[in-house]
Amino acid sequence: MIEQNVNLLTRKPVRFEASLESLKQYKVPEWFQDAKFGIFIHWGPQSVPGVATTWYARWMYEQGSKAYQYHVATYGHPSKFGYKDICRLFKAEKFDQSQAERLVQLFKEAGFRYLVSVAAFHDNFDMWNSKYQPRFNSVAVSGKDIIGMWKKATDKYGLKFGVASHVARTYRWLQVSHGSDITGPLAGVPYDGQDPEFKDLYGVKWNDTSYWYEQRSDVGPPEFEQQFENRMKDLLDKYHPDLYYTDGGIPFRQAGLNILAHFYNENQKWNNGKLEAVATIKLDWEPNIAILDYEFEYPDDIQPYPWQTDKTVGNSWFWERNDTHNYKNAIQIVHTLIDVVSKNGNLLFNVPLTPDGEIEQEAVIRLIEVGRCLNFIGEAIYSTRPWVVFAEGLKSINDIGSLTPQDIRFTRNKKNSILYAIVMGWPGDGTTIKIKTLNSTCFDLHELKSISLVGSDDKLTFNQNAEALQITLPARRPYESCAYAIKLVFSKQIPKLKLKAQK
Repeated sequence: MIEQNVNLLTRKPVRFEASLESLKQYKVPEWFQDAKFGIFIHWGPQSVPGVATTWYARWMYEQGSKAYQYHVATYGHPSKFGYKDICRLFKAEKFDQSQAERLVQLFKEAGFRYLVSVAAFHDNFDMWNSKYQPRFNSVAVSGKDIIGMWKKATDKYGLKFGVASHVARTYRWLQVSHGSDITGPLAGVPYDGQDPEFKDLYGVKWNDTSYWYEQRSDVGPPEFEQQFENRMKDLLDKYHPDLYYTDGGIPFRQAGLNILAHFYNENQKWNNGKLEAVATIKLDWEPNIAILDYEFEYPDDIQPYPWQTDKTVGNSWFWERNDTHNYKNAIQIVHTLIDVVSKNGNLLFNVPLTPDGEIEQEAVIRLIEVGRCLNFIGEAIYSTRPWVVFAEGLKSINDIGSLTPQDIRFTRNKKNSILYAIVMGWPGDGTTIKIKTLNSTCFDLHELKSISLVGSDDKLTFNQNAEALQITLPARRPYESCAYAIKLVFSKQIPKLKLKAQK
């Protein structure tokens, strides 16, 4: 087999230049297409308040907002106690190397194949020993190299490692810190963002206060653009991640292209000339530059390219108090994963840490159950590829929890000799499932070798007619799971589906 991106005659890596045209040489590595399931870790100073945490660093400077009200009542007015002071409260007391390893072991047992840690959020705080953000980083504040610990832990347990950058729009996002109250007794009193002593956190006064995703058209303060490029290269060079996540497009016209080309070139050095890098972006996407990432939403059908979607266990990306009643259950998580995989995607699922570096027990319980289910049906998910159709039954999903045993998702193995029909629940002991997509008019079973239920030794009986392929399940459910995968093995290739004749 010809290895991607490596000339077998010369063994020379591909050289990427910092241009869109050159970046189109990129090919998605097989590990990403096989992994399917990643865990996202949002954690940092914004976790400390436990209220309105997704954008606390911005909202605390917006008078009247929930975060502002909480901040004033708890810490004082942002002219005296600002986000710089919240950063100093981030001590990560329970987090050390053994804790990182304990959590990564849990994640592996839950079925995750890669971990992506937020390295720099919009709040301009770095979660590593950052050369270019020396005062506001996790080592300076808590004495802990968070990214370094995750890297060591993922290496130990065999997970791929990723870092997420959300910091490119900081120069706009934190402009509110340069303001003041509009009304009230402290109206006009400058927030601490106006103090030039802390411009390394809050940035300089700029004419753009928007909060939209970073993109190539951005024009930021020249010093910030250069610092951003330096910081990201420092992050990549120190920790050699497999995945680099950008919360937006490729920012700052040239700086973002420089970083991406640097990552692809250096990654080949880390991997003996083979390109194993994955970069994800949300805007300015073009085929073969990087992976297209969706936040919350994702496509309604199979895509011709691998992609990724981000979802979170609760209502916020960062930890919030009293939010566990909103946590998704194992069925919702597993069904989402199956639906995403059937469309050629990966699911990056966020589980936030508490300020001290722990995961709430309610999340642990859900992850253990997810792992238990995936132990049974993982064969139909990991290292698979999409089939020609992805679903039977409910296809457009607004509420993933609405899927029932009448809904089916299809995947196949890479050799295209095994077809999986994943049933979203147990229809009942001894029930006959009707898969209309595989009826005799549309689908030829002459090369079929066997039909079985993944994870079970029970024999399945079946027959096929013009209406459907009818498969009778075992008289007793062989195990408890969120979904069940029927495995059709063929002596050659999976027969072609006659889509035009399909009803």
